[in-house]
Amino acid sequence: MILAKLISIIMSAIIVYMLFYGGADEHKDINVHIAYAPAQINLEESKIINADYEGYSFTAFAEFSLQARVLGAKRYRWGSSSVIAPVDLALGWQEMSKDDIVKRINISQSGRWYYWSYEGNIPTRRENIERQSANMHMIPLNDNVRDTLLDVERNDIVQIQGYLVNVKGDDGFTWNSSATRNDTGDGACEVILVSSIKII
Repeated sequence: MILAKLISIIMSAIIVYMLFYGGADEHKDINVHIAYAPAQINLEESKIINADYEGYSFTAFAEFSLQARVLGAKRYRWGSSSVIAPVDLALGWQEMSKDDIVKRINISQSGRWYYWSYEGNIPTRRENIERQSANMHMIPLNDNVRDTLLDVERNDIVQIQGYLVNVKGDDGFTWNSSATRNDTGDGACEVILVSSIKII
């Protein structure tokens, strides 16, 4: 009797796991190709954007919009940056939105960085990986945007609109956005004040 109950409990746990996690295949086939790079329209003059984050100011220098494939979504809960940007999205477009390329690249995020590697032959030119994907720090303009951002998962297709911003905190915190998609390394991440996001 005890053995039968134990088996029943184990089987129930397996069923629950499959229901909630069994469908999360990070390498499922995604029939999509995002043809266009993010659109950036530089402002003639930088402007302060009012956002409801006490102790922080946001200076926008460009309007920014994109459609992209989500290569990774990383939640952050600690540190000054997590107060305003609870999630980073690693996003890909053009070659880095194609399934046959993306599923051959190992992608991870940590410490507000995005890392990639591959095994065997490189699946596309290195410059395609570097210039057609990026780790972006997402600052939600309101609670609705925040809720949607926290729902984003790897392999989603997202449409995002907002501003590239430089951030200053009363405590001395600073965070400056990249102004180009062609840079790499430290300072290459976009800091986006997100006014709208849609998961397609």
